Amino acid sequence: MTAFDIAAATLSRDANMSVAAVFCVLNKLPISTRVILSAPDQFASMGVTGAIIANAVAMVTVADLSERPRAGDILKIGATEYEVMAARLDAESSCWMLDLALQADASVASARLRAASA
Repeated sequence: MTAFDIAAATLSRDANMSVAAVFCVLNKLPISTRVILSAPDQFASMGVTGAIIANAVAMVTVADLSERPRAGDILKIGATEYEVMAARLDAESSCWMLDLALQADASVASARLRAASA
């Protein structure tokens, strides 16, 4: 275990920094974990203009989710359900950074992802 792994585990267990969550994958048992949520702005180009769109990102340790999360997996935080749109490792391979969409908004985004993958 590296110093980065230890730091990520410490931060993700801190009740001031993280929230309880349940990670759900189709045909597998749910995984209880803690995640650090953030909402960085994302710039979207629209021709000559642009827009800043709110984005939800969750950081979860690789120790808690050893398998790579996939688009379509669900992350539940309280009564709110998010769909994973993409997952990437941080620079040290200690944490997954999950791009999320609210479940109600995710069906449109999922259709776009599936169409782009085809």
